[in-house]
Amino acid sequence: MPPKVTTPDQDITKDTKELSFKLTLDKTSPPGQHNNLFCQVMIVQNGEPVLHNVGGTQLRIDVPLPPKANEPAKPAPATAAAKPAETAKPSEKRLTRLEKLRLEQEEREKANGTKK
Repeated sequence: MPPKVTTPDQDITKDTKELSFKLTLDKTSPPGQHNNLFCQVMIVQNGEPVLHNVGGTQLRIDVPLPPKANEPAKPAPATAAAKPAETAKPSEKRLTRLEKLRLEQEEREKANGTKK
């Protein structure tokens, strides 16, 4: 991981198809594209640990945009106690960064009434 970026260890099984890593960033984590990230996997075979280095991927850390001067403040999120208990939803397909950005843009356009 880049400096000041951490993630907890995870257990995998033979049925694991995909892993997601919850990253913890510090205010001083370096922004930008970080290449050649890899994962160390410890597999126990015949009672002996075998270390594997897998991956070779990228991580991009973006600097948050400053709030716009004329944009109204966002309302405070409702407290968890005020929300009704939600049932566990089946796992959904994770959206890509591009899909998330498109959905956010559509929501903004609907809210502003500028949908084309």
